[in-house]
Amino acid sequence: MKLWRRRERDARAKEGAAPAAETVTRLLGRCQICEREQKLTTTEPHLLVLHGYKRPGWGEVVGSCFGVGAQPYEVAFDRLVEYLPVLHNHGAMLQKLIGRLSQKIESLKGFDFPSDEYSERYKLEMDLEATNNQLWHLGKDIARVENRISNWKPSRIRSFEEIAADVRAKKESSAAERYAARSAKEEKIAATKAKQADLAARRHAIVESFRSQFIELAQRGDVVSAHKLYNEMMKKKYSFFNSYPRELGIDSVLEQLGLATPSAYGGYNYRRYV
Repeated sequence: MKLWRRRERDARAKEGAAPAAETVTRLLGRCQICEREQKLTTTEPHLLVLHGYKRPGWGEVVGSCFGVGAQPYEVAFDRLVEYLPVLHNHGAMLQKLIGRLSQKIESLKGFDFPSDEYSERYKLEMDLEATNNQLWHLGKDIARVENRISNWKPSRIRSFEEIAADVRAKKESSAAERYAARSAKEEKIAATKAKQADLAARRHAIVESFRSQFIELAQRGDVVSAHKLYNEMMKKKYSFFNSYPRELGIDSVLEQLGLATPSAYGGYNYRRYV
């Protein structure tokens, strides 16, 4: 316990006053207003501690959330009911300000740049735009508060350990989902590679089969059979030979059989059908 808190507790004990409510780090509740998880006081009813403040540096905190000192949203929504008229009053004030700004801008519309009146009108137009933007965001906030009031359901206040366990469980679940997705992707890639390897092996076997047959027919001088074999090869459904008979690697043999002719640009031209 910090020294200043211990001294305050000892002074209260000497005066016979009740000890100040301590902040417990084990219980957390969601603020009715800002919707953030905040610490709760030890004593019943568990109230939200000071939050939503700033520390400018002169020894005091400045400002606080409207939900400070109220029960968490899990238990009540009374502070939301109190907050709603504050928002509506602020909206009415913004509406009046928009009306005044609009009147001033209208009175300065006859002046052009670079007059002082034009500069003043430009500043007022910027202020009007900013005020309209505030009013738009205020409308969103009012809708949010009304939605939280209408959809409120009581729930149990949870401890820090329970919330931390939920966070861990969500992280572990997300990690498991990512691992499963990664494993499925790796399995799909492995299956695709296996399929590609199988197709490559089948393709190589087909190439070797046709190559050996053409070489044998060329050695025997059987041009007719070679032409029949060539037509069979070129008519093969989805055959890569339809465009690439050069993959046989026997251009001179095909030329000997009358199935290919030398090209003027290098390489060979292959017949489509015989």
